[in-house]
Amino acid sequence: MTEVRRRLAAVALCIALLCAPLALTGCTAARNTLGPRVGVCFHALPVAAAAVHHRGNFAGVRLVGARDLRGRGRLGDLVRGSALPALCAVGFRGSFTSSQVIDPVGVTVTVPRPYAVVVVTASGHHLLGTALLRHLPLALHDLL
Repeated sequence: MTEVRRRLAAVALCIALLCAPLALTGCTAARNTLGPRVGVCFHALPVAAAAVHHRGNFAGVRLVGARDLRGRGRLGDLVRGSALPALCAVGFRGSFTSSQVIDPVGVTVTVPRPYAVVVVTASGHHLLGTALLRHLPLALHDLL
């Protein structure tokens, strides 16, 4: 009877050791992607990072429409007269002036601003512009 118990214990241990990594992978798989709403913005990240010359820290990304940005100051200026249905707003935290980014929007900023929000089209991933801001007007999903 003791031999049977040892074999059952060995089999149970093997099963537990084989299943543990699968269970852990299942727990993290849903969290290592951008998610269904901002997943289309994955290809916009390199374009956005290049727009700020890889300065600052990634603050988040959000899939927005042109109407979501209207009335939001410099971000609204980026989409004035545009009917683009899907845009990616990518935020960076750091120290930014107009001369340090590509396609700055609005007045020339010589005193550094703590945030840069780069707006890129979701379909073609073309840069629309970079807004330098004191505060983030959008709730960007912090992914890091």
